[in-house]
Amino acid sequence: MAGLTRKEIQKDQFRSVLTDVYEWLLDNSKYVGGAFALVVLLAVGGFLWGQYRNAQEQEAQDAFSAAMEAFHGPVVTDESTDTAGLRGPRFSSEEERDSHALAAFQEVSDKHSGSSVGSWAQLYTALIRFRQGEDEEAKKILEELSADASPQEVSNLASQRLCEDAEQAGAYEQAISFCMRIIDAPAASFPVAGILLRLAQSHEKNGDSEAALDFYRRLNSEYPSAPEARTASQKIAELAPQDEEGESADSSSPDGQPS
Repeated sequence: MAGLTRKEIQKDQFRSVLTDVYEWLLDNSKYVGGAFALVVLLAVGGFLWGQYRNAQEQEAQDAFSAAMEAFHGPVVTDESTDTAGLRGPRFSSEEERDSHALAAFQEVSDKHSGSSVGSWAQLYTALIRFRQGEDEEAKKILEELSADASPQEVSNLASQRLCEDAEQAGAYEQAISFCMRIIDAPAASFPVAGILLRLAQSHEKNGDSEAALDFYRRLNSEYPSAPEARTASQKIAELAPQDEEGESADSSSPDGQPS
């Protein structure tokens, strides 16, 4: 088995065990009922397939961890720098680090496409492309992740970055579209309050004050304790001062005196 990868060795072992079980059942068919033999074969096959999948997931996690180490690896340009406390790979320039990390993430993405780890690897591939100035290629990757990525956190993060870039370019309709993807399908841990604020601001900059007010009010209603709620309250007072007057009237008695 010299020269074989761990994945290929695992596949060979998987096939070998299944073949041995099948041949044993054939040799002992007069002692083993057909239905029972099938159940045994399926049970063994299911167990081995689970073991194989677990091994594949562990391999993907290990490769992703190595890529992350490269992504966050220190750049050491001075030979006199004390590197005793540094762990993982070290690089002589940011360009070398990005090139190394990009290759590692791309390998994970290619080998484990369709998996959660593969999606995270694609996301980091896009971030490195941005750092390298390859914005169009990075956006293409993010658009694919935004439209259909699992886990949902990856899709949300891709949509958020695309929303930010569209805002900076003054493409507010596009920014609104990307942010709405998050609102329509938010991950449980995703900070939605910040996205509601972005949506309100994009609508306001796009000249739609009513839509902006709707999102400012929604932010205040759904996330009153979020830091963004203070900004939303200030904008509501600015865009719809009657709201503040209404609240003031509600807190007063019928004769206009405080209750």
